[in-house]
Amino acid sequence: YAGATGDDGSCTYAPAIACTHVPDPAFRGMISSIINFGAAVGCPAEHAVTAHLNTTPQSLGNSAGNLGIVDLTGVEEMHALQTLIVYNPAGLNGGIVGPVDFSNNPVLAVINLYGNPGITSVNVSNNSLLYYLNVMSCDLTSLDLSNNPALKTLTASGNQLTFLDLRSGGNTLVNYINVMASNGLTNVYVDNTTYANTNWIVPDFLFPNTVTFTL
Repeated sequence: YAGATGDDGSCTYAPAIACTHVPDPAFRGMISSIINFGAAVGCPAEHAVTAHLNTTPQSLGNSAGNLGIVDLTGVEEMHALQTLIVYNPAGLNGGIVGPVDFSNNPVLAVINLYGNPGITSVNVSNNSLLYYLNVMSCDLTSLDLSNNPALKTLTASGNQLTFLDLRSGGNTLVNYINVMASNGLTNVYVDNTTYANTNWIVPDFLFPNTVTFTL
């Protein structure tokens, strides 16, 4: 009660607000169109209420590109996120750098990271609803899509892939693949080699001539 000087065990306390740091100003700016940051919500500067991030953003990004985003820290708390567009065709600020992990975004269905040459890996192992993935002109050498049975479109040209696993059980749903320029790619792992050889042909399926479909 007001004026109390001690706690005899009968006091209850409101839990502290859990906040998440979103250090990249451009990414924060994209999110701030949906939720608030800092003192307005009881968080430190550059922080958002974690519970708001958990439930509110469902779609982030637009045709303007990534607006100079270099760091996606904070995305791991966006459990309701369905669409993420942070492509960077102009190379603004060099783009996102390092590995990108979407394992905490289980309902993410659309990912566009085109034009971020600093991205070295993309983890979509927990994104079973993913149907569109654009990682064109990144810096990937390996791409595992074996846990993405809903995949329909894969654009991954302009990388240097040496490993590509498409054994998801959903290969008959795929209607477009482009992995050109990965001339070190020799084996593409698929559900059914006969189906891939028969149906995954130009103009909608573009592989280097070094590629063999294998199980």
